[in-house]
Amino acid sequence: MGLFSLDMQAADNDFEGHFSAEMNKSFARNWEITLSEELRFNRNMTNYSRSETGAALNYTFARKYVKASVGYAFINKEKKYSYYDNRHRIYAQFVLREQFGHVKLSWRSKLQSTFENEATGEYKRNPKIYWRNRLTAAYKLRNSKCSPYVSFEFFLSLNDAQRNRVDALRSAVGCDYILTRRSSIGAYLRMDNDIQVKNRQNTFSLGLSYVYDF
Repeated sequence: MGLFSLDMQAADNDFEGHFSAEMNKSFARNWEITLSEELRFNRNMTNYSRSETGAALNYTFARKYVKASVGYAFINKEKKYSYYDNRHRIYAQFVLREQFGHVKLSWRSKLQSTFENEATGEYKRNPKIYWRNRLTAAYKLRNSKCSPYVSFEFFLSLNDAQRNRVDALRSAVGCDYILTRRSSIGAYLRMDNDIQVKNRQNTFSLGLSYVYDF
């Protein structure tokens, strides 16, 4: 059936809030360390559902048009009935960026592997391996510190025993605002859609972020 197929099963809907902070530290020519923290709240932003603590090593090259990264994330996530377990994720990615006047285009390709806790349940596949690709278009407004953007991403499973396929889509609109030479904030509205899977979930999210570079 290929990577995509028609799926008419009804899906559940939810509204979430995502709040994140990120610090980037340059320590050598073209090298950078990133530390990040994110909290998520689901059930119409009334319930803590997830936290993610991450660290990454980044290298920028090709006149800063390309950034390659490897990273790790510790994830505490709600499973069901307010029960939480821990997961470990490793990833490698690259981001290709190009500027066309006031428009900046970027493409992120990310390979990630997430290990779940076998002591808390049985999993059909562990780790879960995904190849993610995201395209973003941002526009720098004249005489403004704000850059609105739109993005689209798909998730391709790579180690499904039955059939590897795209099983999730993500789209977003947002705006990044420069506070100072070293810091910025961002806000976005995002839609996540499960496809070609049972128990599909459509999630709409409001996100707020803070980034500091030093």
